[in-house]
Amino acid sequence: IYDKMLDIGAGDGCVTQRCSHLFKQVFATEASRIMCKRLSEKGFNSFCTVSLEDHNVLVNGPYDVVTCFNVLDRCSHPISLLRHIKDLMKDSGRAVVAVVLPFCPFVENGAYQKDPEEILKVKGISWEENVN
Repeated sequence: IYDKMLDIGAGDGCVTQRCSHLFKQVFATEASRIMCKRLSEKGFNSFCTVSLEDHNVLVNGPYDVVTCFNVLDRCSHPISLLRHIKDLMKDSGRAVVAVVLPFCPFVENGAYQKDPEEILKVKGISWEENVN
């Protein structure tokens, strides 16, 4: 069993829940207030924020594992997000990241979509072309 996990963009917590038995403490971030409420109802320490510089995220770290599932393709600063993930981990920590392929990044802005401000270069459209 590990000490702490942070799930970035945890949504309703279904994936978080599948991993939770491996950790003494599970923390989750989510932009949606409704999803934060659901995370709390499931017993997770949830922070309703889009910033990994949020006080609650920082004071509870460092984390053994930071997960980021299907978030990099929906945020405006994916490269900065990856740097923040690294900073939040223990020296021996691990990041677990997943993106949908083919990679088609955009940021939701109300009813509209816009391009991210940072471009994360992903080549190829299949898993085999992108694994490393």
